Amino acid sequence: MDFSSVFRTHDFLEDAAVSYGFKKKGGVFTLERALPETDGLAAVVTVHGREMTVSVVELPDRVPYALFEVESAEGAFVDRVRQEAENLVRDVVENCFFDSDVRSRLLSYVKERYGTEQENLRVIYKDYCTLREHGTKKWYGLFMCIPWTSLHVERKGMTEVLNVKADPEEIQRLIDHDRYFPAYHMDKVHWISILLDKETDMDAAKRMLDESYALVEKSGRKGRRKVKK
Repeated sequence: MDFSSVFRTHDFLEDAAVSYGFKKKGGVFTLERALPETDGLAAVVTVHGREMTVSVVELPDRVPYALFEVESAEGAFVDRVRQEAENLVRDVVENCFFDSDVRSRLLSYVKERYGTEQENLRVIYKDYCTLREHGTKKWYGLFMCIPWTSLHVERKGMTEVLNVKADPEEIQRLIDHDRYFPAYHMDKVHWISILLDKETDMDAAKRMLDESYALVEKSGRKGRRKVKK
């Protein structure tokens, strides 16, 4: 069964998928999970490029369960199989994909306003990208896909955050451990992590990107004045 439509609005996060349990071979990611209350059936989720398909097999011999692919097939059991497979797909999307609309809209904003092009850190972290201020060449933004536990949230899976520079007093005012967190893996006095998901306040995120850019730019001007002296 084809679930490739997810790629219309989401990006596949390779690191998150491997942490979730996908096995990578070449450019193909495969996950096999037993389906609860289906008498030994398992779903096989395959992601290749921008395609995602799901099949169901009978364990232990992995014989295809053909009725799963037959749209006209009806009955309580096949309905249960489909429901469990769809539950797994939803969990995969939640934990292994990112709603690309949020990140892409913010990237489009900084490109239009500042001419900033994202710099991917795929050599180190596949799902990280940075934003640099033109004059100083220093970061003013960092997009990351990290485990929820890195934010000290007791929840399985991964989430997306944006780190920006901000005034220390504003950081203390904003941090609520719900939408705003102490900066992950950065100076917590001058940086803050913003949770990115469908509930993100886009206007607030853009404003904080503007403030971060201005702070980094200002630090560059101070540095140049010190050198002149």
